[in-house]
Amino acid sequence: MSVDGRWLVFVSQTLPAGAKGEAFDRVLLRDRVSGELREASVDQLGMPLTQSSADPAISGNGQSVAFVDGEGQMQIYSAGLGRTQGSVSSDPLGNPGNGPSAAPALNADGTVVVFESAATNLGPADGNGSIPDIYSRNLSSGQIQLLSQRPEGGPLDGPSESPTVSADGRVVAFHSSAANISAEPAKGSATQVCVATVDAGGLGRTRGCISSNPLSGVPGNADSRDAVLSADGRHLAFSSEASNLVADDNNGVADIFWVELDAEGSPLGLVRISVAADGGQADGPSSSPSISADGRYVAFQSAAGNLVSGDDNQALDVFVKDVRDATIVRLGIPVDAQPDGDNFQPALSADGSTLAFTSLAGNLGGGADGFADVYSQSTPAAPLNLSYTWWQPSEPGWGYNLSHQGNLLYGTWYTYADDGAVMFLTVEATRQADGSFAGPVYRVAGTPFDLIGGGPAFTAVTEVGSASLRLLAGDRLQLDYQIGDTSQRKLLQRFVFDSAAPVCIGSLGDRSQSGNFSDLWWNPIEAGWGLTLSHQGDVIFLLWYTYGEGGRDQWVSGAMLLRQPDGSFAGALERPDSGTPLAQISGPATAFPVPQVGSATLRFVDGENGSFSYTLDGVSQIRQIQRFVAVAPGALLPACE
Repeated sequence: MSVDGRWLVFVSQTLPAGAKGEAFDRVLLRDRVSGELREASVDQLGMPLTQSSADPAISGNGQSVAFVDGEGQMQIYSAGLGRTQGSVSSDPLGNPGNGPSAAPALNADGTVVVFESAATNLGPADGNGSIPDIYSRNLSSGQIQLLSQRPEGGPLDGPSESPTVSADGRVVAFHSSAANISAEPAKGSATQVCVATVDAGGLGRTRGCISSNPLSGVPGNADSRDAVLSADGRHLAFSSEASNLVADDNNGVADIFWVELDAEGSPLGLVRISVAADGGQADGPSSSPSISADGRYVAFQSAAGNLVSGDDNQALDVFVKDVRDATIVRLGIPVDAQPDGDNFQPALSADGSTLAFTSLAGNLGGGADGFADVYSQSTPAAPLNLSYTWWQPSEPGWGYNLSHQGNLLYGTWYTYADDGAVMFLTVEATRQADGSFAGPVYRVAGTPFDLIGGGPAFTAVTEVGSASLRLLAGDRLQLDYQIGDTSQRKLLQRFVFDSAAPVCIGSLGDRSQSGNFSDLWWNPIEAGWGLTLSHQGDVIFLLWYTYGEGGRDQWVSGAMLLRQPDGSFAGALERPDSGTPLAQISGPATAFPVPQVGSATLRFVDGENGSFSYTLDGVSQIRQIQRFVAVAPGALLPACE
């Protein structure tokens, strides 16, 4: 995954839309913002390769992809050029390596690739024949360097594999079963995780192995592997079956360990992180770690069922551990259910806010065809964003939509007035010192919807009370309000109606390519009316706040606008005849089914702009809409996926 979480690379037999060809493994590049899927396993002319490709890796900027072609040669795909640039597992004259290469890793800007290779002709003789070694290649200069050597120089007597590289390309970690890679050999020729650095002079050299007990210096008594480096090369995670790296490791299974390194690549401390929040040992093996750029977050897969409560699906799951505060969460979980298959191969974005993983589960929204699918999900590291439609399930018929922008929670409250007629309120709540949000509540009057055109829709704004909102444990929202003489508290939850419900985070990124339209939309020229959209799967739930006869506030819902073949969303509009006044709601707030009063279609030009066409009460109109932004540039805006 790229640094910003936008680009995701994986292997699949799926063909991009419109492509034709045989079914074999291809390297695909997914743009998570636009939804574009392109094939990266192509030749120097941009034509798809005719053999399976494997082992993809992506640069931090998302512009370069390394992979192994069907001949065992390392290729680099340029997203900007749409083609590969020729084999990088070649000798100085450009001749292909005389042995297979594998397991590439790219640095942040895609100028350095590290990989393992059994070739003997990539540079000066490596001295150990076809035993796999670790190489680094500078793609700008073409310089290739052997990294897997004894600390004092010289060939290793065992294979070295699976390298990982820091953002600047200077620090490399890998695992090796060579007995002569460290001064004190591992017991029983156990595989060790080792660190190499590339000095300014271009000398690659193994500095030492870090899969050892930090107090005694004794190497692990069983295999260690799966090393991953943080961007600065100062933090590393790996999996190990060794039981002597930390005290009281007696669970008999592989665990995940986290190491802090000094500037020379020597360990400063080692922590076992595949444990429950209370420190309890995992009752199943853990592997495949992935680490955030700053080393704070580590994702991994585990067969353990006791790392978090409620994990009883008897399958591999993916977890994210916050090393700083020792919290751990399980991700890849469907709504109100357990994954019914394995989740594995986790990959974290640089900031730890997004996790990609592979799954065989059939209940995550990708289908139950028995094939593995790739998913992405926001993590607890993602900036908290409360943008969503919230409700109380025991009181259907009213709701509360939030647009969370920076330190502002802009709320649109759909409810009923004292006479039972539909009414909407707006809330402008700002962040308080204790983390809650509080602000005034307004009721608005305006121009009847069919007469709005070319100017502000509101004609009067009256402050009618105040409200505060606080997020509670269990993702519940506490709403406290006072309107007139009425003071009440409501506990709300997110309105989820599809297994593909989005997660919203705060983002500074470009939303023009977003494929999810959940947000508050308006026409800034006609301020005073708007649409709150909840987009889940192929359905948009619409709430339209506007004005009716005499300029009185009203709202209309579109409970099921379905995706059409042309990409638009269309469906019926409904409006309650009446409902229970706000202060008296203690059960269903209106009668169901809600009467239909028209129809609507949403069309989106891009992730920021669209149109809203409707027929309501016999009036047909089309209005242009865009995402509502109420804060200054630089504030985090809602991005849902």
